[in-house]
Amino acid sequence: MAIVGFSASCSHMCMGLAFRLADASKVLPMDFSRMLWTAIVGYLFFAQTPTIFTFLGGFMIFAAATYVTLREARLARRTAEEAAILRE
Repeated sequence: MAIVGFSASCSHMCMGLAFRLADASKVLPMDFSRMLWTAIVGYLFFAQTPTIFTFLGGFMIFAAATYVTLREARLARRTAEEAAILRE
């Protein structure tokens, strides 16, 4: 249990650092790879067979979060470009 707690703490600290250093649109795909690894670990170590609903749900969450992140990044860039044009 102590190893799991230590690993989780290190993981959260590294994700916080990644969000501080990089754009969220670059970090989120790595964050959502957790779902894949969780399904693999559950299958290998706990004999939990993932169902189609596991994959469908994971895909829906991943697709929605990726869409929102990319859309917000695009809107922020467009707003910055418009502000630069207005300053000219």
